[in-house]
Amino acid sequence: MPDQERIYRGQDALVTFAGTSVVVGILQDWSLTPEFSREDLRGAGSPKRQDDQTTEVEVAIDAEFAEWNEDGYKALINYDEATEAIADTSDVPHFDVELDIPSKDGSNTVTPTVQEVRFDSPELSGGPDSWVTLNLSGVGADVTGFSVV
Repeated sequence: MPDQERIYRGQDALVTFAGTSVVVGILQDWSLTPEFSREDLRGAGSPKRQDDQTTEVEVAIDAEFAEWNEDGYKALINYDEATEAIADTSDVPHFDVELDIPSKDGSNTVTPTVQEVRFDSPELSGGPDSWVTLNLSGVGADVTGFSVV
């Protein structure tokens, strides 16, 4: 039987913008995927691979929120409260996104943080007889925080 302290329940995960009190929401479905570009290195005189090297890394984060916070959505779309519209700027908002994920038995938590995340198209969607959900796809520079608390 797996150790109950090391099994994590995604539906209990809470997402915040790290270093702030802005709660994005409670995760419904999500994925966090470090993506690597790897190149083969070949030497003179042999067509066989001599070595390989990581040339790019980014962290993809996709999430669906069944419960979400209006302030979190406004931050995602760079909403300007003064003009009641999306800010008229070419600056791209970046976020450190912290996932607070408790273990199944509640005895510990991991808090991976995806750093410098850019969300290109935060989507609100819904339909007849359904909840309005927030759907995000973004790319970050790194991920930290997998130590058990």
